[in-house]
Amino acid sequence: MLSVFIYPACLLMFGICLVVIEVLRRRGASYNTIILSGGVLGVLTLLLQYMPPPEWLMADFNKAYYPAGQAAIEDHAALTDLLAKGVYGFVNLPIVAFLFSPFAVMPLRLADLIFLGLGGLSCILLWRELARFAQLEAPESALLLFLAIGSGPAAYGVANGNTSQMVLILIIWGIMAFMRGKDLSAGALFALAALVKPALIVFGIFTLLRGRWKVTAAGAAVCAAATLMSIAIFGWPMHEIWLQQTILPALDGTILAHNVQSISGAVGRAFVGPEWLNDWNPHTVPATASLLATGLKLLTAAIIVASLVILARRKAPAQTAPLEFSFVLMALLLLPNLAWNHYFVWAFIPLALCLKAMPPLMSARGETLAALLSAALIAQPVFMWESSSALTQDIFGRVIVSLPFLGAVILLVLMVRQVLRLRQSDEVLNAEKPVTNTVSPTALRPPLRWRPGTRTT
Repeated sequence: MLSVFIYPACLLMFGICLVVIEVLRRRGASYNTIILSGGVLGVLTLLLQYMPPPEWLMADFNKAYYPAGQAAIEDHAALTDLLAKGVYGFVNLPIVAFLFSPFAVMPLRLADLIFLGLGGLSCILLWRELARFAQLEAPESALLLFLAIGSGPAAYGVANGNTSQMVLILIIWGIMAFMRGKDLSAGALFALAALVKPALIVFGIFTLLRGRWKVTAAGAAVCAAATLMSIAIFGWPMHEIWLQQTILPALDGTILAHNVQSISGAVGRAFVGPEWLNDWNPHTVPATASLLATGLKLLTAAIIVASLVILARRKAPAQTAPLEFSFVLMALLLLPNLAWNHYFVWAFIPLALCLKAMPPLMSARGETLAALLSAALIAQPVFMWESSSALTQDIFGRVIVSLPFLGAVILLVLMVRQVLRLRQSDEVLNAEKPVTNTVSPTALRPPLRWRPGTRTT
């Protein structure tokens, strides 16, 4: 649907999904029936967004992954040219290009179809693994399936030929291994995810601070081995170009494109308007916008760190790990200058935790409604629209394209509420524990009695 009405249309589909799930729940429908309803509505929402197919379909795959796979086995100079394009080319460690070489030996259209199919299957797999991971019941599992298929971030990632939804599966498996004490497996899985999406290297820092040094060591070993092999195969000059054109620019300036949902991007667009919605180069924003974004980043970072400290003090990593890693993921979505919209599939982990044990829709209150609002906003489509009305275009550029960011902010507030609830429950349990007085052994001896004819000294 090539119209701004795609936003209310997708919001309507989200509402229909909730109503259908509620009706089926009340009628006592089977688990499979409820799940199927979420999947069907998710597919319809996906088709609503991408039928007819846009001209940029599979753009990331066609402009980056496919040519990088070709260059890795045929022409290393061509791979250097792709890396030199920055966000317009291949942005991964050069050796990662070999992952796409099997597709490069196929005709482009066939490779497109296969990778598109793999993207769709990965959404189904991530739903299955996340529903199992969060122990969801049928209603919330059906809603999650709807999001995994038809939400803006998931649908955009698949249609664009990206890998964010595939990486989420590695993240889920890594957290599960972490919870089971399989540190080496967890570290290796996190490292594989970070090789595809470099921002996830922060998992290594988190696990080190968390005292799980084996996880960090395993991840560091995998990343170091991959980096050394990459340098050995492609040479250091190529990696220098990669650092200069991909890593360093992401740390400087503000990208105001419509599919960037970080604090910097959302605040910058609110001040600048729609001027740079189709530009993926860093820009300088007004000093007020920069100052506000910096303040919000510091506040967000402080909230996330404080929440992680509270969770760490519980000393129950198997119980708190899902929420702890959720905070790390939220930091990656909100704090960096560059956070693509398709990264927001990673928010499905905290969303699943907040939607767990969702009550009937008619009796939903407070946090449940906020969680549903957060899901609805995050699920908004990734869509660039131009209007002949300057006012409409201005509202679109300043507000509408930042709806997923607003959904993430609501989600972060709900996560903090969960932390505070856990802290309150801990305080209640500590207050209810019986107080035991420690008595010295000498105090338990019977008192000495004086008898006539005995000495007491």
